[in-house]
Amino acid sequence: PRTTPGSASSRRRCSPPDASFGVLDGREPAAITWIHLDAEGRRAGHGMTGTLPAYRHGGLARLVKLASIRWLARHGVTAPFTDNDTENRDMLALNEHLGYRPLVVIQLWIRDGPGS
Repeated sequence: PRTTPGSASSRRRCSPPDASFGVLDGREPAAITWIHLDAEGRRAGHGMTGTLPAYRHGGLARLVKLASIRWLARHGVTAPFTDNDTENRDMLALNEHLGYRPLVVIQLWIRDGPGS
């Protein structure tokens, strides 16, 4: 599902991450992932994982997600989670490869026009 303004996922994404991991090419970020922790620090979500187009399909998203998962384990996080656009097949495959499984599927609806 895509994030919409006001959803829990968009509010989480609008706040600064608690941790971030990246791969740099010189000073240029090639891939990143952000981590958001809950108040108790036992659950955490990947708020964003992305790779610049020129660097895609080289394993960099996998690398940053693996680094973050290891960091989370070392810091006592017992329930990491992630969310995904259902049309992003590459990220869906990566998340499945990393051991994530679907928990809930959300479909967002929109009504056209204020008076229609």
